[in-house]
Amino acid sequence: MAIAGIEWLKRLLWIACAASLAAVSLAACEPGGPAAEPELDSAEAVQAAAAVTLAEAAIAAYEADPEGTFEELSTPGGPWQIGEMYVFVIDRNSVIQAHAADPGLVGLDLSETVDSDGYLFTPGLVEQASEDGGWDIYRFTNPVTGEAEPKRSYVRLLDDGLILGVGYYLDETRFVKHIVNDALAVWETESDPIQIYQTDPRFNRGEAYLFVVRARDLVSLATQAEPQLVGTSLADLTDHTGKKFALEGRALADADGEWLYYGYLNPDTGAEEQKQSWLVRVDEVIIGAGFYRPL
Repeated sequence: MAIAGIEWLKRLLWIACAASLAAVSLAACEPGGPAAEPELDSAEAVQAAAAVTLAEAAIAAYEADPEGTFEELSTPGGPWQIGEMYVFVIDRNSVIQAHAADPGLVGLDLSETVDSDGYLFTPGLVEQASEDGGWDIYRFTNPVTGEAEPKRSYVRLLDDGLILGVGYYLDETRFVKHIVNDALAVWETESDPIQIYQTDPRFNRGEAYLFVVRARDLVSLATQAEPQLVGTSLADLTDHTGKKFALEGRALADADGEWLYYGYLNPDTGAEEQKQSWLVRVDEVIIGAGFYRPL
């Protein structure tokens, strides 16, 4: 497929997909299975739909002309990058095979490379990839800003065993919501979710770590960042203003999710900072994750 034809196809599909998002749902734009979860706000839904659309267009081009598509993927400023959104290809060993934004990365083994939160993100992408498509979140350098930012990538396992992906960048509020959404999925599907929360690296993202408390007595059930708190009640903890934030969080938390603002110790800096946490109540527990800002 000629480069001009690819550009036309990408933009046409992007516009068509975005136009179908009036219901703020990805159902019309993504294949069934993991890629359709969770429901997103309207702005992020457009980003996610665009990522899926670009990935599917790249897959179609690759299946029709593997060599030509890889050549295009190795062309700086080529057709498979639109701003901060670009196509990448890795193998099952976490080695980069193609990278539209930075072809110089081709051949790099990222199997032991962690992001700024300490997360092994490329093995995470390999784990989430499937024939139906999957998603993972991590931090990676945004080619537009040059900064390491939260990113959510859609990855598809191809017939030849390679993994093709496209991602988009998130703000911190959406990043922590995705951490909580992942935890909610574990709660609904796994027999021992607490054990997973305590061991799975997806739930220990530097400052944006998961925490789980029992609603009735505010006893900590899981947090990799502060394991010494597990089994103790947070009910009497106060921030620098005297606010009993755990009690306030229990009053706020519901099934739809609410934000809690309070002062709390940042484990990365060792100082109390302003924390903004997303809390969701499910059954007898409250599941949350947050991010910090200086007081």
